Amino acid sequence: MVEYRIYSDSWFTRTKSVADSQGNVLYDIKRKGTFSRKHIENHATGEILWQQKKKWEFANEVDHTLVNVERKKRFSGDDFGFEYGGVSYKWVAMSRWSKSKYKCVNCNNDQQVAEFQYKHMSKTFGFVTVHPMPQWPVGLTELLIFTVVRLIEVQREEDAGTAAKAGDSAGSA
Repeated sequence: MVEYRIYSDSWFTRTKSVADSQGNVLYDIKRKGTFSRKHIENHATGEILWQQKKKWEFANEVDHTLVNVERKKRFSGDDFGFEYGGVSYKWVAMSRWSKSKYKCVNCNNDQQVAEFQYKHMSKTFGFVTVHPMPQWPVGLTELLIFTVVRLIEVQREEDAGTAAKAGDSAGSA
């Protein structure tokens, strides 16, 4: 599982940083002025890694966890997708305030799924989790179906037995 987080700065805060799980600062997100576009710098070198081109374009992190998230229109689902490690993901369903799911485009049997979380442009606007979908061992699906069917049959047999006993007791009364 790979997680990628990036936080936009508020109208008053000019810089926010992105750190890894150990607390090491990796990137600084800076804005030159209140209404200017953002850019992301490498914290150590100051190299600009990404610069915002359009208001609703999402960040590209050029690192070992390369993620490209982009949408052309504000609430357009059709154009909404991203790439991770050379794998393309297609938008499936989106909610403005909650998680959106994506299916792998160039994977066999859609074995990878991703979730994208978008809250608000002044808060968290990018959160991508990529993970493989659970794979069922061969034959396990059939076993599961057989087990469920058998459980239903057992329940019906027990219900029939209970009903028969209730009938017997009612007849004797």
